[in-house]
Amino acid sequence: MPHEGVGVGNPEQGLQVPRVLFLIDSFKDPYAGSERQLYLLVEALVALGIDCHLVVLTASDYLLDEDFPCAYTVLGHTSLGRPGIWGAMYTAGRRFRAQGFMIAHTFFNDVSVVAPPMLRLAGFRTVISRRDMGFWHTLGKLWLLRAMRSQVAAWIANSRAVADMTIVQEWAKPERTRVIYNGFPIEHGASTEGAADLDALRSNGRVLVGLVANVRPIKRIQDLVRALAQLKDEVPALNVVLIGAGDQEPLRDLGHELGVGDRLHCLGSRNDVPDCLNALDIGVLCSESEGFSNALIEYMLAGLPVVCTEAGGNPEAVEHGETGLLYSVGDVETLATHLQCLAGDVEYRQRLGEKGRGVAQERFSMKTMVDAHMALYSELLEWRSR
Repeated sequence: MPHEGVGVGNPEQGLQVPRVLFLIDSFKDPYAGSERQLYLLVEALVALGIDCHLVVLTASDYLLDEDFPCAYTVLGHTSLGRPGIWGAMYTAGRRFRAQGFMIAHTFFNDVSVVAPPMLRLAGFRTVISRRDMGFWHTLGKLWLLRAMRSQVAAWIANSRAVADMTIVQEWAKPERTRVIYNGFPIEHGASTEGAADLDALRSNGRVLVGLVANVRPIKRIQDLVRALAQLKDEVPALNVVLIGAGDQEPLRDLGHELGVGDRLHCLGSRNDVPDCLNALDIGVLCSESEGFSNALIEYMLAGLPVVCTEAGGNPEAVEHGETGLLYSVGDVETLATHLQCLAGDVEYRQRLGEKGRGVAQERFSMKTMVDAHMALYSELLEWRSR
C-alpha cells in the first residue's frame, strides 16, 4: 500500500497515479449509464493496484447489499442549500487527504458543485465528469457550476459533443477539457448464448429489432413503435423487442392501438442483456438527447448494425453507411425506411455489424479508457507538485 503522497506506478506508461477519491450523488446499480462507467473504471484501477474510495451523498440498497469494487463512505447530506453538506465535504476531504488521496473525480450533479471548492481547500485536485448533454441543467445549477469552475482542475467529457456543451453552458475551460470515450470489456458482446424467449421468436423467421433503454420521455421509444406500425404490411417479419426498466404499459397500449401489439415484445429490465443482444438482428436508439450512449457500443460489440438518431455524441460512435444508419430526431419515416432496408438485406446487416464490432473493440476498449484516465490523473499529480 503506498504511503501518503506517493502514487502508484503504471509500468506500461511510466505514470505515477495517486490514490483516487470518487464521488457521486448516489450509486443505485452498476448496469447502465454513468454508474456503469464509474463501476468499470474503479474496478479496472483497483485491478492495477490503485487505491480508490467512493463517497456518496446518500446510501442505496445496492451499496448495502452488494460488493462495490472499493470501500465507500456515505456523507449523509443531500441538500446544497444547507451548510451541513459543505462542512461535511470539507471534513471528509481532510480525512482522505491525510490518507494520501490527492485526486477527486466527481460524477453526477450535486457533488460537482460542492466538491471542487471544499476539496480544493483540503488539498485535492478535482476532476468533473460530464456524460450527457445537460438536459438536467437549471439556471440556478448552471450559475453554481460556473461560479465553481475556477476550483476545477479538469473536465472529462465522454464525447466531443458533450465537451462542447460543457464549455458553452458551464464555462468549462477548453484547455482543461478532455474527451475520453466510454470503455467496455471486449467480452461484453461475446456471448454465444441467446435468450431462450427471443430465440423462440427467431425460429419462426422473424427479424428482431431491439432497443435497450430505460423508459423515459427523452428516449422517444414510441418512435420505434410507430415505425413498426408503418412497416406492418411491407415487412411482416419485423418484430420489436424493448428491454429496460420503467413502465412499458403505455408502449404496449400504443402497439395495440396501431395494430402491432403482437409484434411488440416488452421484456422490462433484464440481467441477461448480452444474451438478448446475441438473439437480435438490429439495434436501435431513438433518443432526442445523448451524451455518448452505452447501448450503442453494446450493440456494436454484439455485431449488430445500428440505427440511431444524430443526437449528441451518437455520430461519433456510428458512421452512417459504415457501422450503422443515422436519422434526425423524431423522423419516424426515415427510421422506418432504415429498418426496412436492413430487414430485407441480411448481407448488408452483417457487413455493418462486423465493421461496427471492429470499431468498438478498437476505439472503445477498457484499456483505452483506463489509460486515458491514468494519464490525466498523472498530469494533475505532476501539476500539483510544481
